[in-house]
Amino acid sequence: MHINGRMSEAMADFQYLETEFNTLLEKISALAIHKVRAQDIYDREFKRIHDYYEQPPDWSGRREKGHWSYFRFTSPSTGEETTHQSKPLKLADQIELNELQKLKTYHWLLAEAYEAFEDFIERVYAYCGLVRNRFWVQPDNWAHGESRDFKHYYNPKNKSKGTPYRQLEILRQQSQHLSMY
Repeated sequence: MHINGRMSEAMADFQYLETEFNTLLEKISALAIHKVRAQDIYDREFKRIHDYYEQPPDWSGRREKGHWSYFRFTSPSTGEETTHQSKPLKLADQIELNELQKLKTYHWLLAEAYEAFEDFIERVYAYCGLVRNRFWVQPDNWAHGESRDFKHYYNPKNKSKGTPYRQLEILRQQSQHLSMY
C-alpha cells in the first residue's frame, strides 16, 4: 500500500491514459478499415478501366482517341440546362486519374490519423499538467497556479497559445520523422 492515496492517483492516471490510448486506437483502426475499402474501390476501378478497353476492336479506337464524359448542370445566371463535354481521357489518362484519386484518399486518411495522434498527445500532456506529472512543464506566465480545472490545461478553442500546443510544436520540430515528412 502506498501512503496518502498515491496508489489511487496512479490508478486514475493509468485509467485516463488507457482511455485516451484506446480512443486513439479506435480512430486509427477505423481509418485502417477505410484504407482497405478505398483500396478495393480503386482496384475495382482499375480493373473496370482495363476491361472496358479490352472489348471488341470496334471499341478499341477509344484507347487512342480517348473517352468523353458528359455532365449536365443548371446555369446559375440563366437557369438554363447546359451539357458540358470533358476533354477525352485516354486509357493512360484514366489510369493516372484513378491512381491520383487513390493517393488523395490515402493522403486524407493519413492527415486524419495525424490529427488523431495530435489530439491524443494534447489531451495526455494536458492531463499530465493537471496531475502535476513531471513530464508537464509549466509555461511562462502561467496564471492558474495549482488549478485542478482541466480546461486550464487543455482548451481546444485556443490552440494558438499556451500548453499543450506549444509543446506539440516542439515535438514536431524535434522529431526527425515529423519534420522530414
